Amino acid sequence: MTIEGARTFEEKNFSSLLIGYTSTYYEIKHFPQLIKEFNKLYPSSRLYLENFDHNVLKQHLLSQQCDVIFPMQDSIINSADIQFIPLITGQFACIIPTNNKLASHHAVSISDLKHETIILFNSNICPPRQFKLQQFIKQACPDANYLYSDSVLLSHTLVKGGLGIAIMVDLASVNDANNFKVVPLTYPDHTPYIYGVAFLKTNHNPALKEFITCAKKNFI
Repeated sequence: MTIEGARTFEEKNFSSLLIGYTSTYYEIKHFPQLIKEFNKLYPSSRLYLENFDHNVLKQHLLSQQCDVIFPMQDSIINSADIQFIPLITGQFACIIPTNNKLASHHAVSISDLKHETIILFNSNICPPRQFKLQQFIKQACPDANYLYSDSVLLSHTLVKGGLGIAIMVDLASVNDANNFKVVPLTYPDHTPYIYGVAFLKTNHNPALKEFITCAKKNFI
């Protein structure tokens, strides 16, 4: 049965929610407990998950294909119809293979990357601040080698394979890995990078409020 068909069936008997996320390490860590807790408290509700990049999730939210998404704040900041609730903050970081000398640094500057292979996200999936940073890095490090990824998980796979250093927000990764290190990136913009949960202000799904409450408990 398709998701659309399943929801039509379920909505006759249950409150259902379609959740959009980007499959960061942080979400992979916290989502199982969030879903388990929500199902325990509200067993008559049904959850469906979809995994896309930030830009697609925003469009799915606006078109009401999703009830709630987990975006970076800057990816939905210009949408008056969307309610955003901050959950956690992060900063830009380098995801570095443990055999790279920069993995032992307490922080990495952009100039440290000028002779490295740098793994960036494809521009069509970047939140605005990630895109701006990537443009800054490419201008500052014209002699670096560049690889491009279309997901957080693929970027980590490339790092684990020793192919380069990935740039992303630290909350998209995990600090206790054996084969890479998450090292803060020194960058002129020190404004905290905010991750949270977003939904349409006009969404009156009875399960939504309860889900947001559970999300706050599990992510903050």
